Amino acid sequence: MTETLTETPARNWVGGEWRDSTSGETYEKRNPWRPSVVTGVYPASDADDARAAVKAAHAAFADWAGLPAGQRAAFFFKAADALEARAERIAQDMTAEMGKPLRESRGEASRTAAILRFSAGEAFRTVGDVFEPSVPNQRLWTIRRPLGVVGLITPWNFPAAIPVWKLAPALIYGNTVV
Repeated sequence: MTETLTETPARNWVGGEWRDSTSGETYEKRNPWRPSVVTGVYPASDADDARAAVKAAHAAFADWAGLPAGQRAAFFFKAADALEARAERIAQDMTAEMGKPLRESRGEASRTAAILRFSAGEAFRTVGDVFEPSVPNQRLWTIRRPLGVVGLITPWNFPAAIPVWKLAPALIYGNTVV
């Protein structure tokens, strides 16, 4: 007998809305220790879905980059609060999906909130560096500017902390992310 932990299939978040994959196909993720337990049903996304996500991220870039850094930071503080409020459930879900020890999942949920808070603080440290020039009467400095759409590829073994470790700095500096 198969037990399903979630009744609603997951969907892709693209352009500010939930979407099914272009193909409409899905796949099941099962608990590695109890294969009879389906931990989730996910969209079988393909290259067309990736292109749509990149296009949407590109379209959102100017507005997101144009927000004052402090406003971007406010989203991260709110996300950290929400994660902490649901940390136990998130940890249990990670353990069910991956089979990792619950203690490790709890630590990951806590670290993920800390990463969000640290990255939010980076919004207030957006100054560049000034360098001693090698030529008289010149100044050299760096200015931090967003690059555009950033693509993330992350491993599976820390499904919250590692993606957020990459996602949060990219977003806080005004980039959009796929």
